[in-house]
Amino acid sequence: MPSIFGAQIQRGIMDLWYTTTDHAVGQGLMCSGELSDADGNSILTYVYDCGSSEGDRDRLLGREAKNSKSGLRESLDVLYISHFDEDHVNGVKILAAERQIASIVIPATSLAERVLRFGGVRGVGTGPVSSEDIAIIRDPLAGLRDISPGTEIIAIDETDPPSLADGAPADWVGDVVTSTPDHTGVVSVARGTASFWMLKPWTVPQVSGARNLFLDALGYDDEASLQADLLTLLQVDEERKRVREAYETALAAIRRSDVLNFTSLCLYVGPAVRPQATYRSRRVPTSNLLPGGAQMYRVRAERRDVGAWGVLPAWIGTGDALLKEKVRADLFEAQYRGVADLVGAITLPHHGSHWNFSEQVLLGQPEQMVAVSSAGTTNIYGHPSPAVLAAVSSLGGHVVSVNEYEASRFTQVRHVKF
Repeated sequence: MPSIFGAQIQRGIMDLWYTTTDHAVGQGLMCSGELSDADGNSILTYVYDCGSSEGDRDRLLGREAKNSKSGLRESLDVLYISHFDEDHVNGVKILAAERQIASIVIPATSLAERVLRFGGVRGVGTGPVSSEDIAIIRDPLAGLRDISPGTEIIAIDETDPPSLADGAPADWVGDVVTSTPDHTGVVSVARGTASFWMLKPWTVPQVSGARNLFLDALGYDDEASLQADLLTLLQVDEERKRVREAYETALAAIRRSDVLNFTSLCLYVGPAVRPQATYRSRRVPTSNLLPGGAQMYRVRAERRDVGAWGVLPAWIGTGDALLKEKVRADLFEAQYRGVADLVGAITLPHHGSHWNFSEQVLLGQPEQMVAVSSAGTTNIYGHPSPAVLAAVSSLGGHVVSVNEYEASRFTQVRHVKF
């Protein structure tokens, strides 16, 4: 990547623009982001989840996949998938048709868990299961490679918490370089050898209890037997009913327990060192150039931002993490304790479900937090929960609801100074 920031190197200051969009996919989740420099050069692009369970999901996902490439660069450095519910992953094929994806990071999961989660979303009478969905449930790495040939697929387990490094901008020299995901799924953006921005995933630890309960309810001793019957279980209505019933059995146990959980990959995107200041505005390029060829920009609000000054730069995606029980909420809070005072936006877990929410999700600073729910207006699950929205608001947080309507799409742009 060419050297950037020009004359600003002498001042030891870096100006960055970090744009995030919560996309209007209805009952599902799709978030995208781009980091760029002061001259309009794209440094990093990513997407977190891409799926929807709406009846017209292909149209919605196609529209939002096109919108996600409306920034400075169409290609995609990395796609993070939180888990394998179809409303988080069934748009990957559409996204791959729109954008070249360099890497995909997924959580390591068992076959039993993937079938279990399928049972929670797809019941009898919900239509045929696509060959792509079946392939991903059977073997996520192989299924995703078929959808996006040439893309590196990385499956990760638990990772260390994100932490802020010491560093002075005046000491940073050299080109800005964005890494590819390492074996833990971490992407670093560095100037010279000093990292200043990171994408750091964390999987809420999987416990075998839910998987074993599910296998027992289905009448299987092990996953090998489940694999042999997989097509029948996913395609035949009576068998799908049995999968759904086994799912309900496992879910009832999870809701009564403090130690059981599904796997879900959370993602921190933000500074790796403490920035000097951050504020928010909406900046888009114009067709005009300044003397010397520099790009001119204008400010435009796609949807009015919440709080323009003193905004915190980092963002966290939570997927469908079950964070209601204290043991899980404590793990989440501990994971992000080192960067909590930089987090200004978060996706509400599981579309704002009360089964997944705890006040600890707001990391002890709700008055600084924009909490976004992504849910369809006609969903049958009661998402987002009025109790969750009331809790966030009562604590001083800001709630933004995104649904299937294009006008609900929510874009934030942070101007970050190091």
